[in-house]
Amino acid sequence: MFSLTGSVIVNCNITLSITKKWLIYHVNEFTGQYTTRFIYKDPSIYTSVIVVQPNTLPYGLYRFVFTATKDCLYSEIDTFVRIQPSGLMLSTLSQMTGMYGQLIGITRGTSQIIKFNPFLHTLDLDNLAVITSLTFKYACQVIDSNIEQGYPTLSNQIINLDDFVLNPSLNQSFLKCFNSTGFSFEYFQ
Repeated sequence: MFSLTGSVIVNCNITLSITKKWLIYHVNEFTGQYTTRFIYKDPSIYTSVIVVQPNTLPYGLYRFVFTATKDCLYSEIDTFVRIQPSGLMLSTLSQMTGMYGQLIGITRGTSQIIKFNPFLHTLDLDNLAVITSLTFKYACQVIDSNIEQGYPTLSNQIINLDDFVLNPSLNQSFLKCFNSTGFSFEYFQ
């Protein structure tokens, strides 16, 4: 959701009743032509602030034109807005402690399980993706005193949790990340 605000400044001593309206045009990005005028059914198109609700306009480039009219007076100003996919809000752990769902930190004791379940906790704000059809990969790295130690690698490839589950001999690389010989995972593929 977003809003645009237009303002009208009248430099005279009489009170005028000015008609305000927003026009929305889809822009053909290859030709620069305005191909379609959208009839937006929100009453905010008749005010100086237009509010565009989520999933109202298809993805693409739009020209928003704010018009002000009074009898034979007419003025307009425009701006361009690109509507693009929001992407995914990824969260693999059920414990989210930060604003907007980001993970700030997680603490687990000896023999406690870390549960990764991105299918349950990942959101697609545009409702485009089928979350259960996605593939998730996990990697870890040691961060000591705010210094990143890098991700464990094998042949210049980052080792992810899938590699570890399929090849337990990679144990030594993951010991650095989890600092424990008795770690276990509940992992949803």
